[in-house]
Amino acid sequence: MTHPITYPMKAACMLSGLPPDTLRAWERRYKAVVPSRINGRRLYSQEQVERLKLLKWAVDHGHKISRVTKLSNAQIHNLQHQNQPAEPAYEGQVRRIIDLIKNYRPEADVELARMASLMEPRAFVFELVLPIMRLIGKEWEAGKLSIAQEHLTSAAIRNVLGSLVRIYGVHTDAPAIVCATPPSESHEFGALIAAMIASIHGLRAVYLGADLPLEETSRAAHAVHALAVVLSINRLDAQTALEQTATLRDLLPAHTHLIVGGHATTHIPPQNAPAIHVSPTFEVLSQLLVHLKSQTTQRE
Repeated sequence: MTHPITYPMKAACMLSGLPPDTLRAWERRYKAVVPSRINGRRLYSQEQVERLKLLKWAVDHGHKISRVTKLSNAQIHNLQHQNQPAEPAYEGQVRRIIDLIKNYRPEADVELARMASLMEPRAFVFELVLPIMRLIGKEWEAGKLSIAQEHLTSAAIRNVLGSLVRIYGVHTDAPAIVCATPPSESHEFGALIAAMIASIHGLRAVYLGADLPLEETSRAAHAVHALAVVLSINRLDAQTALEQTATLRDLLPAHTHLIVGGHATTHIPPQNAPAIHVSPTFEVLSQLLVHLKSQTTQRE
């Protein structure tokens, strides 16, 4: 039997973007959310975390917390649609980098690195890198991008993300998260971004790269006593994805969680959970890693 995911205050603050003092004040004065308590510790449900995100958005956009706490989530969503800016915060930078790529300009790499130095790591991943990858994917599918341009994009993103993982992923005493792709899976960005997300959350990211034998991934997980292995699968057929996922699950220690991300998540039947966690989006992965880390902290 699976239990609903809950988050301690520190994790809820990290996911919602609220400082702890603000969250306490909102609870005390406005009953923004009412967390459950176990042994005196606040625990927040996934729904409450989503509610806090909406409240933070509303306050950040000029609405009074005393008013928006009286609104339903649907009503706050309506406010979002009414106040939607003409373009996302980093849309200009996204388009500039894509234009540089289309013109085979090496400055694309430099511009990515510059933005990485200016932005918070999470914002860099979710508001710049992922939108670039989505737009590049659409251009590729529409036949508007050459192989060389796609390779230029890959090289630029790989260089910057690889550097960031090395910078932010060095949390020596933190639980380890091993990130890789299985044999015949050459699309490495899912695993690389997963490593970056793990490092953002204060976990020790162990990025192994693409097209790795399952035995090698398992060996690494055993060696570092991994809290979890993230396996990114995008281009394998359904049967192969299922077989490789099941094989790796058998090879891993019982205490190591297996998380499968990428397009292959549609191939993982629900009955395989919770032995295998399915992460269809990077946002889900982010929340799952925070949850697993908080469980480890609670056991300690």
